[in-house]
Amino acid sequence: MKLIRELGCKGCHMIYGKGGSSATDLTEVGSRLTAAQIEEFLSADPATRTKDFMPSYSSLTKAERQLISECLYNLH
Repeated sequence: MKLIRELGCKGCHMIYGKGGSSATDLTEVGSRLTAAQIEEFLSADPATRTKDFMPSYSSLTKAERQLISECLYNLH
């Protein structure tokens, strides 16, 4: 959760009732997506996204993206 705090994810996303409301609630994202799907989304080029304004986290290391993905996946 440290990286999630540092990256400011809760500025837009809600997690366990705390955070922003301008993006998807991440509380149960692990029931909708696999950890691999979350990591792929974090790595995606923002230019390929058509429905959101989430930044790409491709600048993070693969290990950091995997850590975030596993953490988010376990939120269910």
